[in-house]
Amino acid sequence: KRAIFPSGFPGVKIANNLRIGLIVKNNDIMSIALETLGYDFKILDEKLLKKDNLSQFDTIIISQGAYASMPSLVQVNKRLLKFIEEGGNLIVFPQYYNKDDIITPYPLKISFNPITDEYAPMTILISGHPLFNSPNKISAQDFSDWTQDRGLVFPYEYPSEYAELISCPSARGGIIKGGYLVGHYGKGSYILTTYAWYRQLREFNVGAYKNLANMLAYFYAKDNGKN
Repeated sequence: KRAIFPSGFPGVKIANNLRIGLIVKNNDIMSIALETLGYDFKILDEKLLKKDNLSQFDTIIISQGAYASMPSLVQVNKRLLKFIEEGGNLIVFPQYYNKDDIITPYPLKISFNPITDEYAPMTILISGHPLFNSPNKISAQDFSDWTQDRGLVFPYEYPSEYAELISCPSARGGIIKGGYLVGHYGKGSYILTTYAWYRQLREFNVGAYKNLANMLAYFYAKDNGKN
């Protein structure tokens, strides 16, 4: 059963009883962030990804740069797609290499289009979406005090199956709406976000931790988030 508890990070609430799998080559800031929130998780190496029953997890995270550090990860894309289809929640963070190889339930294209201003305004496009309301209420204030930049690579071509959650002006002009996408596939959900969350998690930015907690909890909330 879902219950909401205070996390190990002051001011951040989490959904308990989540079974989390983490795809990462080496321990990185995501491991620290999950431990800080108070979550138990299992690191999935290439051997486990190819043979383990992925349905034992509610949410699986593909860590930043995992496709570059684990080239064979592309070989399990079909298994990850089945994980989503059967009801899992897959969260994918920025991948800077082999961008066309990352798992996607619906095709999309990603390009280098940096948002270099860390103060660039982040506009929430669907304020009522569960990713901005459960278990933490997210507002524009939760994207303040960022370090260095908003992000470097962003999806720019994708179908309507993906809901656009945030818009932000690009350094090259124009508005980027693909930096935080969520789509539903089968019984499950797919979250792709290419903003520079990792740097903010490393700096213990409270807004970044609130957003991460909501992404993880979307396993419970996804049925209410469909368009």
